[in-house]
Amino acid sequence: ELKQRAVQLGFQPEVPTADEVEAIVFRDPRPFQPERLFEVCKNNLGTGIYRTKGFLWLASRPADVMLWQQSGSQITLEITGLWTVEAAKNRKGKSHIEIQRLHKKLRGAHPVFGDRSNELTIIGLPAACQIFAAALRTALCTEDEIAAWRRNEAFADPWPQELRYYV
Repeated sequence: ELKQRAVQLGFQPEVPTADEVEAIVFRDPRPFQPERLFEVCKNNLGTGIYRTKGFLWLASRPADVMLWQQSGSQITLEITGLWTVEAAKNRKGKSHIEIQRLHKKLRGAHPVFGDRSNELTIIGLPAACQIFAAALRTALCTEDEIAAWRRNEAFADPWPQELRYYV
């Protein structure tokens, strides 16, 4: 009966659209400038982006490995630990052998950023994924901002300071 009513009302049967969905991976070792990333998300996270997930770092929080999860209009940031480069700097309570292991793990890492990097998988309609990835690139720190970060200058950070922590 419902099927007949749907036909009478002109509803079409559902057609899978999986062939219209794309997944791309956004990778870059530079930190995100927190205010620009916030604005990018506010202005460019359209309905064609179904899900994003991955790890990122903000110039304002260089020690924190942040797990990013987005579905629809909800974004979750969780601190999941320290980047190895930060853990290697903090010798408090670590043995000489542990410090050596951390430095060994960093061999071949980026000369400025160490093991810090952004890697987000973006899932959605192809055009929306490309537009969002391009917008994300505009939120990465410029050379001048990286120089400021290296001088330990502060960055304004509109993201909530109370993030979920996992130990």
